[in-house]
Amino acid sequence: MIEGVKVPNPYSVEAMKAACEVLYPTTRSGESVADEIIVATHIYVRFLPADKEQMDFLLETGWELFNYPLDVEFEEDPSEYHDPSLSDEQITWQYTVLPIDTTLPTDITYEILEECYIPDDDETEVETTAGTIVDIAAIEGVSVNYAETGVMDPSASTMALTRRTYTGTITVDGYPVEGIKVRIVGRLLSKTATTHADGTYSVTGRLGTSPKTEICFVNSANHISYGYNLALIMPTKVNIGTARSINFTETNNLKGWILSHMNRATCMYYDRCAELGLTQPPFGMRMWAIKYFEGASCPMFAHRTSYYINSLQRYVTGCFDNRTIANATERLLKNLLYKFGPDICLCDVESEPCASDIYEYVFHELSHATHFSYMYNNAQWWANVIDYELDCILASDFEDPYGTLNTPNNGHSGVAEMWAHAVGNIFLKELFEQIDIRATSTPYPPREDGSYWFKPEIIWGLYLNGVPLSTLLGGLKKEATSIQMYKQLLLSCYPQYTYYINQTFSQYGF
Repeated sequence: MIEGVKVPNPYSVEAMKAACEVLYPTTRSGESVADEIIVATHIYVRFLPADKEQMDFLLETGWELFNYPLDVEFEEDPSEYHDPSLSDEQITWQYTVLPIDTTLPTDITYEILEECYIPDDDETEVETTAGTIVDIAAIEGVSVNYAETGVMDPSASTMALTRRTYTGTITVDGYPVEGIKVRIVGRLLSKTATTHADGTYSVTGRLGTSPKTEICFVNSANHISYGYNLALIMPTKVNIGTARSINFTETNNLKGWILSHMNRATCMYYDRCAELGLTQPPFGMRMWAIKYFEGASCPMFAHRTSYYINSLQRYVTGCFDNRTIANATERLLKNLLYKFGPDICLCDVESEPCASDIYEYVFHELSHATHFSYMYNNAQWWANVIDYELDCILASDFEDPYGTLNTPNNGHSGVAEMWAHAVGNIFLKELFEQIDIRATSTPYPPREDGSYWFKPEIIWGLYLNGVPLSTLLGGLKKEATSIQMYKQLLLSCYPQYTYYINQTFSQYGF
């Protein structure tokens, strides 16, 4: 359990009034500068979402939410803090600071912890009705100093907080981490920025002398949220303390290292899609990295595929004698997968961390996501792939997701895997290993246990012969329910490549 120590909130109305009273005491006639000037501008509030829908509502407001209290000092990274009074299955309290006139949702449990007076960044002086010029920055300095030292010292007014620019660079193994959100978090206050292509960022505000830096793994360009180890709340965050920069490595922060490489691979993939004219994956995907199982998958759960997976009904029904209970359980499972499940999942990322594996997995699964997106997010078509591969996994004692050329109902999976294995490996060679496979006529990467029955070598060979990947994607319509149908669609849509299509498919038995 992550523990911390509660500290005073320097921006509470009570604290700011006390600091104001030190510098501008109430007169004998009863004139109080503090009562006139220090009036609540914000509230420090926490929300307890009951489910994923309520959590999504809070995220969509654009409020800066924290899963830990902002008036607590933590010795460890608080990004994994979970309120000890709540069960692990519950979403933990979400803390934020909002303007006093914010309309709060009535159907979500919340608690206003304190009313606050938070000056604007540019607000340094105000004038009372009596004409007294009040140094707001000096009051803020006295209050912040009291919160840090426990001493209400008038001389601390000289430590008035100034508008500062906080800059840093986020890298992974020396490579820039692009498009990721960075939060600089002071005492109750925070400012955000997004890392540039070179990994740098800049945040300006009055956040004190030692605010914390928190990296939120959501990419502003492709809107992919990255989660770590069955994350119910995404994106995953990493707090690096008062440091402004970090170069993530396997040894200094494994979580940050894995997520940063996932993000870098994703950025490389999207850039390459733009260059080649390929459809990009769907908007707002969820990508998990977990330490369980092996390999990777692209179930597209956040895009409603769970509602069309027939195998879920079979497996759930087999667990219950009562049909009513079985149906209710099936509905619950499908809803949970849609609300919480990933679109892409990378497995076994901790036991033997390997950067090349991360890039291989990400390129492969994003190739699936491009296929899914090209079919206008056809969840029903994609559920056929999940059904078939899930059946194969269970039938083979978790050894083989693909079956054989003669396995019934293998058509959807064969088309999907032919494309993703080929394109994933093309991107791995060209982007990660920096090999021009066309110029070098690089053969398809061999496998120790032989070639796959669905022959990704076909896509690979056509690409080497000059057929654009955008053309090969063009045949992946919803009607392509088998490799034979995919071949026919390519021939009908792109007759200029008839020779290469017939030759290459025939070479591999199709």
